[in-house]
Amino acid sequence: MTRSTRPLLALALAASLGLAGTVAAQSTPAAQGAANTSDAQAISLTQTLAAAVERAADVITARSTLQAAGRTLERAQADPLALKVGLITAQNAAAQAQQALATAEATIRKSAAQAYTALIEADTARAEAREAEAIASAKLEATQAKQDAGAATSIDVAEAKDTLASAQRDSREAATDYDLALSELQTQTGLDAGALVALSPSDLPAVPSLEDALREARHSSASLQGATRKLALAQAQLAAVDNAFSAASDIESARDDVDAARTALAAAASNLDVTVGQAYAGVTAAQHRYASAQESLATSSEDLAAQKARSDAGTLAPLAYQEARLTHDRTVASAAAALHDWILAAFDLHLAILK
Repeated sequence: MTRSTRPLLALALAASLGLAGTVAAQSTPAAQGAANTSDAQAISLTQTLAAAVERAADVITARSTLQAAGRTLERAQADPLALKVGLITAQNAAAQAQQALATAEATIRKSAAQAYTALIEADTARAEAREAEAIASAKLEATQAKQDAGAATSIDVAEAKDTLASAQRDSREAATDYDLALSELQTQTGLDAGALVALSPSDLPAVPSLEDALREARHSSASLQGATRKLALAQAQLAAVDNAFSAASDIESARDDVDAARTALAAAASNLDVTVGQAYAGVTAAQHRYASAQESLATSSEDLAAQKARSDAGTLAPLAYQEARLTHDRTVASAAAALHDWILAAFDLHLAILK
């Protein structure tokens, strides 16, 4: 992702004085002294997901289980005396292990993406809190100067002190939240997440149409395929006992098992349609929120440009312009959060298809 291809959101982030630090792609003048990191040095979402998958204990276990199931299936296939039911059982175990691995990897990718976006947002919140604290400090100094000149009361000063104290608390809490978010991402990936590449719509996982999502789910869903395999196994077991050598009660029990498996399969298919439909609706809603946030961002950018013109013309106090910048920064952060929600909703959809 290059600077020239970023949309309005990333450009606005780069122009905002308060947003910098962890996110290299959001580097700003305020951060250049503390963090002069290029995009090439920063960790991308793709790198994060890959590292998390390789590190996850659930994925490692699922891979081991798949290897064991594969060996069991090979032995069953090579055994000329293997019974059909035993071979189907081995095939089912291998298929189940394969789907369990795919689900584990998708789950870890979603978790790592959440940690990635959480760290970006925590860094942004930390920068905004620092900016708000600086503004509150400047306001206190100005209020004290006005009091010395007889233009402000002791109550005004007390209120300004309270505002600064609140801003300082917010700043400390934001710093703590950032540390926690950093620790979480590093725990999941093992990477030194000191700098992250800002996200853009190009980072959105491919989102199929609802029809394609449902079709893919019917092919890939672990629950649906598991129910299908159970039905096939029940049918094979019925075929094995449905003869003159079996007791009537055994045959009837096997038929009951087939009926139960058919019912379970129908329920799994119905539940899958609902789950995928809800996940798809979540993606659509997140996309609409992002579009709305982009409109708000465009309006905010225009407002900030007007305030900048007033500031340059000397008709707006520097402190007032600083507050206007902070307000814009918060709009930028809201737009970024909306994009993050859209991306995470797409991960949710892919996970719903696999489960």
